[in-house]
Amino acid sequence: MDQIEISERLPRYGIAGLTLAIGLLGVLAVTSPDGAAGSPVRMGALIAISATTVPVAIIVARIDLRTIWLSETMPMRGANTAFVLYADLGLTAALATFQNPVMALQGTALFAVIGGYVAHFLRIQAMVCHVVFSTAVIVTIGARALLDDTLPGSTALYGIMVSLLAANGTVGLIAIYSAESKRALRLQIESANTDPLTGVLNRRGFRYIAKTATRQTTRPFTILVVDIDNY
Repeated sequence: MDQIEISERLPRYGIAGLTLAIGLLGVLAVTSPDGAAGSPVRMGALIAISATTVPVAIIVARIDLRTIWLSETMPMRGANTAFVLYADLGLTAALATFQNPVMALQGTALFAVIGGYVAHFLRIQAMVCHVVFSTAVIVTIGARALLDDTLPGSTALYGIMVSLLAANGTVGLIAIYSAESKRALRLQIESANTDPLTGVLNRRGFRYIAKTATRQTTRPFTILVVDIDNY
């Protein structure tokens, strides 16, 4: 998969921009009476949470997303998981500062943004954990709206279902598309690097394998060339 050349600057900056946008929504919620306004503790907590989006966005803007999407190595998977944990927990903590559960329930739709990243860049186990977590948060905040009599039961149920569909439906659809894209890329690379009749590496495949081997070891090695006459 290292042979693939993908222009990932625009997606990288897009994810960084969305991170900042979510932080900006937190700043706006600080000034809202339905958000954190009027409570110094809530306001301070929400400002602190929103401020963390700035350094995180800078870090995201410098990460090679192509490597993250295609890599199977643990360090890259760990970095992915850490970012999603930050996003899930940070959004949940921010919504917990809202004084109006209706506004908090509306904010749970932002799990769909996180879900888009999860579906594209994380493995299935982490994806399931995200879906379970976001579902639990949405249902809990919806239940809070019901218990506070802030919304009629049917309206609160509607809000819960909309957030669940937006958050988890996004994960499912993008996960399917991403998996199929990876499979198609692998098939194309295999076809480009092998002889269709024998299945052995062609010249392009041999050069790639040889180049990779020389990078991965400093020990001496031998290349054996076999010529088959009259083939």
